[in-house]
Amino acid sequence: MYGDLLRYHFSVAFIIMLLLLMMQLEKTWIYCIKNKSDVFDTFKKWKDLVEIEIGKKLKCLRSDNGGEYCSNEFGRYCLEHGIRREKTVPRTPQENGVSERINRTIMEHARCMRLHAGLPLQFWADAIYTAIYLINREPSSSLDGGVLEEAWTGKKVNYSFLKFFGCEAFVHINKKKIEQSLRQNQRNVPLLDMVLMILVISYMIIKITKSLGVEM
Repeated sequence: MYGDLLRYHFSVAFIIMLLLLMMQLEKTWIYCIKNKSDVFDTFKKWKDLVEIEIGKKLKCLRSDNGGEYCSNEFGRYCLEHGIRREKTVPRTPQENGVSERINRTIMEHARCMRLHAGLPLQFWADAIYTAIYLINREPSSSLDGGVLEEAWTGKKVNYSFLKFFGCEAFVHINKKKIEQSLRQNQRNVPLLDMVLMILVISYMIIKITKSLGVEM
């Protein structure tokens, strides 16, 4: 598998993301982390998740020579679990070209979606997560037009519930419960789909305000 650390500087935020990519399928995972030191713990959680899903052991990790990958703790862990390390030559990102290429694809997807939705930079991470979700469900050249998620799970992908990123929705619940859910950061508030006229469970609620534009 390939690993890379992505850093984005904005006037409103500094985002660090750990990009993980399987070699053969090029299925992608991405995690927002607060510090570079969180890479090791995040990698261990991802490794356990993937090995349970596919019933196979991780054999190889290809990365650059960043300190987050070269710590003694990280090296010991890979040695104990039989993970072969492949490190690129310093200042030669082309040797890790697969992760660099998917990084650019993710950024282009996320940038277009955020700008089209008219959302501020606070929602950059949400746009990236959505981009990853869609990329894993798009036809892939590595599978001759097949879908990564279908190859990974063996199940047909359902596209019927997809909506435009940042599209409007109307909460179909009384005001007191809405405010309570917003305070508690709940993600199970029913929303009314104005196209299909059905109630759906929301992933995130954003309260529109005149002064701030958006409010979580």
